Amino acid sequence: MNLADQLRTVFKEDDSDTSLRKWACYLSENKVDLQDLLLLLDEDRFTAMRFLWLMGGLVEIDPERVAPVVPYLFAKRFEVQVPNYDRSIAKFCWLAGIPEELEGEVIDVLFQWILDPKMSTSTKRFAVSALFKQT
Repeated sequence: MNLADQLRTVFKEDDSDTSLRKWACYLSENKVDLQDLLLLLDEDRFTAMRFLWLMGGLVEIDPERVAPVVPYLFAKRFEVQVPNYDRSIAKFCWLAGIPEELEGEVIDVLFQWILDPKMSTSTKRFAVSALFKQT
């Protein structure tokens, strides 16, 4: 069973914060290439959400591991249909950094989210934090 299959099983059996943080530590300690797991974003909503939760925990402990996949995650922002995906992107940009190759576009989007009255406060907070860190 490959790692993506293991995570699918874990998400169904125990999607607790404790379990997801344990797996985030595993990904960090074993220097797992996240490219191999990005396909989980394209699966059912449940799996994609749990994968984002896992990535959210991972970026808190190992932002350097997440940084290489931030451009991909940002590019998927119109395709991934999970609640608060924008919040996750803003958090990744804050903790892992705004991708240099997309800096202008990402900064524009972060400002749009800050100015959007329908955007959640947490998304705005992470967007402001990402922009502040960029300066």
